[in-house]
Amino acid sequence: MKLKQFSESTLAFFQATGVIAYIMLGTMILYGLQGVIRPQTMGPVWGVMVMLTLFVTSAFITGSMVLSYPVILFLEGKKRAAVHILLWSGAWFIVYSIIFLGVIIIFA
Repeated sequence: MKLKQFSESTLAFFQATGVIAYIMLGTMILYGLQGVIRPQTMGPVWGVMVMLTLFVTSAFITGSMVLSYPVILFLEGKKRAAVHILLWSGAWFIVYSIIFLGVIIIFA
């Protein structure tokens, strides 16, 4: 299956959905570790170091998921398609945010 057969909005949807799946998986793992790792057992410095390391790693992973294909397109000279995919990704993140906020409001 070639990426070129998908529209720019569909590719952006797949990228945004992958990032959302990654966020959900990371959240479930951290929530599951809540009973295993107690912040009181680690000093405050270690807790901050772990969270910053997780944040930077997560930024790298999600950045790679969203930016890698548009950068390839940009370097191939397809600047318009690269920008469109980035804009569509942002639009899909806004849609997901609205959905999540709606779910929180309905079930809160």
